[in-house]
Amino acid sequence: MGPSTILSKEEENILEDWTIDMSNKHIPIAKDELLDSVQRVIIDKKQETPFTNNRPGKKWYSSFMKRHPTIAERTAQKLCTARDNVTQDDIEKWFSEVETDLKERGLIGILKNPQRIFNTDESAFFFNPKLGRVLAKKGDKNVYSSSGDDKENLTVLVTGNAAVELAPTLVVFNYAKIPSSISKTFPDDWAIGRSESGWMCSGTFFEYMTNVFNPWLTNKKY
Repeated sequence: MGPSTILSKEEENILEDWTIDMSNKHIPIAKDELLDSVQRVIIDKKQETPFTNNRPGKKWYSSFMKRHPTIAERTAQKLCTARDNVTQDDIEKWFSEVETDLKERGLIGILKNPQRIFNTDESAFFFNPKLGRVLAKKGDKNVYSSSGDDKENLTVLVTGNAAVELAPTLVVFNYAKIPSSISKTFPDDWAIGRSESGWMCSGTFFEYMTNVFNPWLTNKKY
C-alpha cells in the first residue's frame, strides 16, 4: 500500500487514541498537528520515507482516516462561545469526568496532593490600552499619548498549583530571534517563547510544556 503503511499498526492506534483523548479533553487535534506528530515520530525513528521533509501529505492522511473510522473531521466550537453556555451541570460533569479519568489511570491520589494540581492561563498585556480620562496640566486643551500599534502586546502564561507555587512564567514575543537586550535582562526563572503573531499557539505551548514545565516539575519530584 506504499506510504499508507509507514507507521506500524500499534503506532497508528496510539495516534488514534491520542486524537480521541485530546478531543475528550476539549483540546482537539487539527489535521496539521496530526501530520506534524507523524513527522516527529518518523524523524525520531530515523526512518526513510517518500514524504517531503518526512512529513506525510494528503494521500497518507486520507488513507489514515479510512483506516480509523472512529475519527472524523468536525468544526470545533470556540471556547469563548462555549463559555457563554456553561451550566452548573456542565461544570459538575467536567469534574466527574476528570475523576473518572484519573481513576482509570491509577492517578486518583493526585487529588489529595495540592502540589500536583496545576492551572495555567494566559493574558495579553497591551502596550497601548484604550485611553479614557487621564490626568494632565489644568488648562491644556489637547492631551496626546505617544504610542505605536494599539494592538501590540505581550502574551504572558502563568502556571501555578493549589499549594500556591508558581512554575516558570512564559512570555511570548513575536521576534524571529530574541534581541540580546531582552535575553540578557530576562528573569532567570522565567521562560521566553516565540510565535509569528506574539500570541500563544499550539507549538509555543508544546515547547513550554516539554522544555520548561516538565523539567521544572521533574526537578520538584512531587
